[in-house]
Amino acid sequence: MKDKNHNRNASSLAAQIFAGEGEMAELMRARDWSESELGPLECWPESLKSTLSICLNSRFPFALYWGPDFNLLYNDAWRPIPGDKHPQSLGRKAREVWPEIWDTIGPMFQSVRETGKGVWSEDSLLPMHRFGSGRVLFQLQRQPSQRERWDR
Repeated sequence: MKDKNHNRNASSLAAQIFAGEGEMAELMRARDWSESELGPLECWPESLKSTLSICLNSRFPFALYWGPDFNLLYNDAWRPIPGDKHPQSLGRKAREVWPEIWDTIGPMFQSVRETGKGVWSEDSLLPMHRFGSGRVLFQLQRQPSQRERWDR
């Protein structure tokens, strides 16, 4: 009986956190987050849930890299960016999703974490593997999310 109640509660919580009609909200609701590095939904900080709600309900491409390993969460508008790495990229460590550009973006992530200040880069040429190999120009912005407590 406890397993049924736990599953029902987890499903209800997932529906609250991942509200929306889009593909990404649906994928996130269907996932068992307790098996992920981000852990069970009931342990997610309020700041993550709130920021993710903004992300999923935005029509602007929005990615959220969370936690000590910068696990990747993103919305429908951002979904084409990982290309054929989607949906496997969802919830994975940024370093695993983007090994080909980690030397460029990794220091940006670390800087935001260490200083608490955002970074910006215009027309960054990134040799990304999205649908095979290719070079893509991006405007990159990394902003810290104010959390209850940073894990440094």
